[in-house]
Amino acid sequence: MKFLFLGTGAADWPRDTAYLGDAAGTDRRCTSVLVNEDLLIDPNPDVPQAMQTFGADMRKIKYVIISHSHGDHYSAETLTRIAVDHVIHVYGSAGYPNKIPDHPNVVFHPIPLLKEESFGEYTIFPVYSTHYVDDTLETCYHYVIKTAEKTVFYGCDGAWLAPEAFQPMEKYGHYDCMIMDATFGDDPMKYRIQGSHIYFYHNSVSMLATMKHAFTVKKMVDDTTVMVADHLAKTYFPDIESAREQFGAIGFVPTYDGMRLEI
Repeated sequence: MKFLFLGTGAADWPRDTAYLGDAAGTDRRCTSVLVNEDLLIDPNPDVPQAMQTFGADMRKIKYVIISHSHGDHYSAETLTRIAVDHVIHVYGSAGYPNKIPDHPNVVFHPIPLLKEESFGEYTIFPVYSTHYVDDTLETCYHYVIKTAEKTVFYGCDGAWLAPEAFQPMEKYGHYDCMIMDATFGDDPMKYRIQGSHIYFYHNSVSMLATMKHAFTVKKMVDDTTVMVADHLAKTYFPDIESAREQFGAIGFVPTYDGMRLEI
């Protein structure tokens, strides 16, 4: 399974320089991942430019899965641009239909939580994400993504894993790769409290370490599992070296725009 990280940033990266994101990690686009050239995770506004920059071909995309409809993860215009000359199949929460473009080449497949959906070489299994969208019809998703040989977890945006997500994930046994929301550093309060509002929508370094331990105890991950820290905030990780220092200590690989990974 091959991954191209088209964008790796949280929403606090300046939009006027996001398109410059590269291996230095001093700029980052909105978070999105291309799998095996034909499966796109989160069609955000930066995807077309990123694909051109990193030599990917939008005409090869057949499938799109959506985690949620926040503007840094989803763009109807991006779907339309991908589908300009071929049909694409789009998967996500049943709360999306009014957000999906009315285009003959965009075919939307609503999928409920904890229900497998298979297409091409993939089987996906959406689980509950603790992230929140101000739309009572929409549920934010993380995904288990399986092929015949590999099992991957993708979890951006979101914090921790609720029991109703963790327990169903156990049935897939060992994971070859986990791509986890890693927005925050280890400021013990910043990830919890901002102004008068309480947020539990993203992970910190220590939260990832705790979850990795739980995955290990349950034999879901081991030393062969590639643990990936994605969706990084500029506030905490202004460059790739600062990210490597913090995430390397807990056995995670931090992403950068244009990073390629094969498992």
